[in-house]
Amino acid sequence: MSAYWISRRHFCGTAATAPLVMASFVSCSNEQPANPAIETARRDQRIIEQMVENFFPIEKVPLSTHKDIALEIFSEMQTDPALSANLREARASLNEASGGDWLGADLETKLAAMKVHENAPWFNAIKFRAQGKFFENAAVWEAVGYEGASISEGGYINRGFDDISWLEEASK
Repeated sequence: MSAYWISRRHFCGTAATAPLVMASFVSCSNEQPANPAIETARRDQRIIEQMVENFFPIEKVPLSTHKDIALEIFSEMQTDPALSANLREARASLNEASGGDWLGADLETKLAAMKVHENAPWFNAIKFRAQGKFFENAAVWEAVGYEGASISEGGYINRGFDDISWLEEASK
């Protein structure tokens, strides 16, 4: 046998550990400073996400739905210069109103910072975009019990428009 001969058992054992060795190199390389642009984009996406969660704090709606809506808005903001400017202004304004780190602030501080800016153009641009996407979302409809439009079923006249039992109770 030559000096380069390797047993099948040795080869399989070595091959099995190769991914672990590679993973350790990858994890070491992740310790380098992150790209500031990527970190800013991640923070901006989280800002939109938390704004959507704060706009619509409906417990029945899963947080994943809020995240999906925020991702849609964030994606649009990456391609539209006016929306992108709104996002930059949102980041700066919310951070300033919350003492420097809106994402790290408690809920009360976040809501107060949002309240301060509720009439700002950037705030309304984000809010109205979120509102449209939120109430168009099928997961939201399901969570709140909305069955969808009734026109394809002949309207509401024969589908329970007059079964509002709570209305009689409320008038008493």
